[in-house]
Amino acid sequence: RDCLFSVTEPTPGRLVETDANSSMVITWTVTPAGEGKAKVVIETTWTGAGGIGGFFERTFAPKGLNRIHDEVLGRLATAVA
Repeated sequence: RDCLFSVTEPTPGRLVETDANSSMVITWTVTPAGEGKAKVVIETTWTGAGGIGGFFERTFAPKGLNRIHDEVLGRLATAVA
């Protein structure tokens, strides 16, 4: 589906992506993790649909998002290594 994100930085080290087309909010938190290192955590929240469509969304969307976020974090680690 199409997403239209706006990105804010409410505090240093925290980026928040808010989708104008849904209730999805993705929060990136970056904290120091030693000399020249950082820990990046991604948290996604949204209110899913109801009914049978919502059942499938709640069942499969988290797994899909985890795969996407794992790939993004892996590429980030490669890019900064």
